[in-house]
Amino acid sequence: MPNKLDATQMTGVTPIVNGGTGLSTVTVGTGNIGNAASTALVATPVQVLLAYKVGVNMNTTNDQALTLSATVPASGSRVIIENVIVTNASISLTTAAGGFYTAASKGGTAVVAAGQAYSSLDAATKFLKCTVTVNATASGLSTLYLALTSAQGQAATADVYVTGYIFPAA
Repeated sequence: MPNKLDATQMTGVTPIVNGGTGLSTVTVGTGNIGNAASTALVATPVQVLLAYKVGVNMNTTNDQALTLSATVPASGSRVIIENVIVTNASISLTTAAGGFYTAASKGGTAVVAAGQAYSSLDAATKFLKCTVTVNATASGLSTLYLALTSAQGQAATADVYVTGYIFPAA
């Protein structure tokens, strides 16, 4: 049977949102790990809420900045974006489409492609986990930009949440 960790076996876990570094030193209790009996220290990144914005305008093709809420060290650290979630649409988003980028004017890395449709958001209670590109990493990232390719055509808003990992410089 594979080994499992539970909260009673871990110490030192402090997520970024609570003022931590985004890395946790996890102390694994004495026992068999694989084929070796040992006590191990493992540095593991913790998934955190990197950015969010309530009420983004889904009826404009202008850049909309999402400032990272987590502190990201600029020198050599990497941000790996795991999820971009859009929810709480004010109306059914039948025509809105567009992506998320690491620089303004659809520059930098496309974290979510320009063709991402939001048409599945036909009620405020629904959410869409956008398709994140395979290479959604950046060093020293501080802002993401939503840039719609197609605006909704009438007043519409939604909320955006971005989660991921922060790895320290190697």
